[in-house]
Amino acid sequence: MKKYILIILVTLAALAGCAKTEPAVPYGKAVSFQVGQYSQGTKAAVSLDSENITSFRSKGFLHGVGVDAVQDFFGTAGETISYDSTVPEWAPASHPYYWPKSSESYVDFVSWYDKNGEPDNVAGISETAISWTIDGSSRSLAADDNIMIADEAWRYVSDEVPTLFHHLLAQIRFVAKPKTLSKDGTTWTITVRNFRLSNIYTTGSISLSNADPLSGPSTVAWTGDWVTSGTTTTLAGSALDTVLAADGSDLLAWHSVIPQNVGSAYISFDYTIRTVYDAQNYIEETASTGNLRISNFGAAASVWEKNKKLTYTITIDPEYAQILIDPVSEDWTYASTVISLE
Repeated sequence: MKKYILIILVTLAALAGCAKTEPAVPYGKAVSFQVGQYSQGTKAAVSLDSENITSFRSKGFLHGVGVDAVQDFFGTAGETISYDSTVPEWAPASHPYYWPKSSESYVDFVSWYDKNGEPDNVAGISETAISWTIDGSSRSLAADDNIMIADEAWRYVSDEVPTLFHHLLAQIRFVAKPKTLSKDGTTWTITVRNFRLSNIYTTGSISLSNADPLSGPSTVAWTGDWVTSGTTTTLAGSALDTVLAADGSDLLAWHSVIPQNVGSAYISFDYTIRTVYDAQNYIEETASTGNLRISNFGAAASVWEKNKKLTYTITIDPEYAQILIDPVSEDWTYASTVISLE
């Protein structure tokens, strides 16, 4: 009889989640989430505050004691998890969901954030598989796109669900600055136009997999890499004149891209150097860089990695008409607060 009653309670809790109706009497503690994003540099979780993210999506998979089939804890389409600053708390947006009564029942959580779209076949997302496709038709990649996947939370039975996000895209930008604008009474003005980044892929797909650690509760990172497809294309900066500021000017502002090897990619732009010797004497020289392979500027320039931001700083020396490119990679995080995810 005790076993029979226990199964009834678990089933009712699961149905409350699937039907998305407010139960008349809470069956246990409400499910909430502890949320952050992963920083490779600090090996810690940092808050999402500075990315202005206030919600994400999640699917729950209920393993109820005495029930053979895995049940959709949040329904087949999943649930929106929102941040309530008045509590403060990350919790399901539509209504509370409650943990199963039995300590032998547990829930696995797959959580993701996609600013401008959704994963492929949301209803088909499982505990071990999730995928995205950027095909240029049903889904193109916008400059501000942001796709993240959280480490899967396996076998949770109570308390907050640790939800640690990793970015699946990379971000790049190209900045140009003058090495100097004056020397010994001579001044320079450098103007750049028609910046191009060519021979890159803008279509591709990623299939991620996960596996039950068979111990829990615990979190497990997803594995899988992007596979590019189709033909290469060009990203263009402004065709208008950009007069370089002393501390640098964007030729291509921050742009989300599919992670890939860009060893064969190249940049090109036109530029004018105006050299002023005094009030009556000056010269202007206009030139084009031709195609500059970015792989010539070091291995770091040739790979766009998931969860990374890469800044290419182009330094133009007007005195000797030299161009230097320095790539710097950093974690794609906007860390404002370090939080604990234990």
